Amino acid sequence: MTDSSYTGIDLGSCTIEVAYFKVNNRIVENAKFSTGKCYYPTFYGYNAKTKKELYGDEAKRALSKKGVTVAYEFKRFIGKLFDDKVIEKDIKRVPYKAVKMDDSSIGIQMDVGKIMSPIEIYSKLLKAAIDDLKTNQISLENVVVTVPLSFGENEREAIKHLFDDFSLDNLEVLNESTAAAIDFGYGDFKNQKKDGNFVVFDYGGGTLDISVIQYVLDNKTNKHNFNVLVHGGLMNNGGSDIDELIAKHVISEIEEGIYELDDIDEEIDFLQSKIGKSKLKVECEKCKIVLSSQNSYTFTLPQSDEDASEVEFTISREEFEKICSPLFKEAVNELIAVIDKANVPINEILMVGGTSSIPFISQMIQQSTGVKPIVSDHPLFSVSRGAALKSAEFPINLSSTEVATYSVGIATYNQLLGIRTVQTIIPQQSKLPCKNKFEFVVPNENQKTIQLDLYRDTSIPIPSKFIGSVCVDIMDKCHKGDRVDLLIKMNPEGILNITIELPQSLLSSKYEAEVKIKHR
Repeated sequence: MTDSSYTGIDLGSCTIEVAYFKVNNRIVENAKFSTGKCYYPTFYGYNAKTKKELYGDEAKRALSKKGVTVAYEFKRFIGKLFDDKVIEKDIKRVPYKAVKMDDSSIGIQMDVGKIMSPIEIYSKLLKAAIDDLKTNQISLENVVVTVPLSFGENEREAIKHLFDDFSLDNLEVLNESTAAAIDFGYGDFKNQKKDGNFVVFDYGGGTLDISVIQYVLDNKTNKHNFNVLVHGGLMNNGGSDIDELIAKHVISEIEEGIYELDDIDEEIDFLQSKIGKSKLKVECEKCKIVLSSQNSYTFTLPQSDEDASEVEFTISREEFEKICSPLFKEAVNELIAVIDKANVPINEILMVGGTSSIPFISQMIQQSTGVKPIVSDHPLFSVSRGAALKSAEFPINLSSTEVATYSVGIATYNQLLGIRTVQTIIPQQSKLPCKNKFEFVVPNENQKTIQLDLYRDTSIPIPSKFIGSVCVDIMDKCHKGDRVDLLIKMNPEGILNITIELPQSLLSSKYEAEVKIKHR
């Protein structure tokens, strides 16, 4: 095993970060890519004319080039249905075409006849990023990859399958906010953290993840224990949503005639085109980043005519805070709700993720909670660093426990109401690993097949909440009225394992088998 064989990978909405734990020196470092940066942009491009694929920075630079389709910010589409209301606005705002696949999932049209799934694009980007790091002699043996709290069974399984071709010794999925907690509590070896409860406020590019963590150092074994008490967060509240609010503000001011433009309608049409959306997105992102540390930003309005005189205007930090206040208020309200749910004294609030560097958010949190937040020393990289530490949990004497980020239920027919409802088997926030039993009564004589549909976070069968079907062929005849036990387990990674047991009853022998979930 090499000195850098413990690796953490953060597959973010906007970038991929890789960190590794050096056993000999007992330090965590972020790997540098060939660009000299510690992140790899999750931008994938395709040139329809040359058939060339573009990755990372090269794809990002091609955003405004004609004939090139660039896909980015597609992480939210993983595991979602095209008609899901949750991502409806995201489908409309991206500059590329999202299409409905045969299984109702979301595909990304890179060219005529070339449609790719979000996970397929992620697979290409991950391989490109790892290939880029091979010159750094990073050894992928024990890997922990992080996921947002909103990811359920389908998404977590899909992320693990991204690594099928890497021949790893060990692969584990970890929630992003838990990884950040480990980096905060264990990553600073010089300043030993005190026992107590703290909150991770992970405000990233695509989502807001919030976790309440209990940290305990076992004085006898010197083991560092990170116990998740409660999870929460918002799926549609992150850096990309802030960029969108700035873009909407700019377009509304154009419509009101605030800026000197020869043709307002032509400019609006351009900003709603593929190239216009991309250029406006880049400018809005720059605006957000600059106003996180400065008091004003000179915004250059993208125009269709590159030879036209530049249209510039200033956005102040105060104006920026007013534009984005609906998202900030929603984020702080969610934080308070999660703290209330935990019902434990909170010593510290840790802010990680690129969006957490906005000063106004820290001020709002302090005013609302009375606790002054701590911004991570490396807010962009704390997730990958914590994941690297988790991958080395045995040599460094560390452990973490999780709670379920989603509930799991089985669709049953309610005879009283005359409708199908979902009976919760594993409630959200259950301590992991956990298991529960569901008793199923065989409805037909000589039944040879059993199929049960699993859903997450719902009381009625909603297509967008569908996890998959549990299907089993019975090896012997099953009689009407026989009881079948379905044992559902959720492991610490938030991934399901299901065992079905047919009682001896009228069968010649007891039958028990592990059942694979047929995902959508």
